Amino acid sequence: MRTLAYLAVLLLGAVAVMYMVGRSLPVAHLASRGQRFDAPLDSVWRLIADVGTYASWRTGLSRVELLTPLNGRTAWREYTRRGGVDYVAEEMVEGELFVARITTTGLPYGGRWRYELNPDTGGTRVTITEEGEIYNPVFRCLMKYVIGETRSIEAVLAALEKGLSR
Repeated sequence: MRTLAYLAVLLLGAVAVMYMVGRSLPVAHLASRGQRFDAPLDSVWRLIADVGTYASWRTGLSRVELLTPLNGRTAWREYTRRGGVDYVAEEMVEGELFVARITTTGLPYGGRWRYELNPDTGGTRVTITEEGEIYNPVFRCLMKYVIGETRSIEAVLAALEKGLSR
């Protein structure tokens, strides 16, 4: 029983330290990764811009529901095992730029993702930049020092590669 009490105190102490470290980190962060794909720019663009097909190539998505456009812009809900998150296509420049912003409120995070496409020696270079916000200090600490701020971007780039090869 004493060991269990020590473990509980240790766990609470660890959470307290993560909370304090997280509070010292900024809420907003910027993370970016890029990758070259052996696919024509128009093929890459079609895959990124067609949000309705995301569940067919994006790992972790069970389905995507198209929503009523928001101020004339494409809106959708992505479902994962944790529930749904709403997005809007904030900016679209065909073949060059796709910006998706989270519109769901009350989440422990928020922000937007910028997909920039550029021709690259017979293929396409995609750079994804996350302009994110993490509101919970403990989660902020975990993202910065344990999970990694680019993990989601890297997962989408890997899924994009698989989606282009099907």
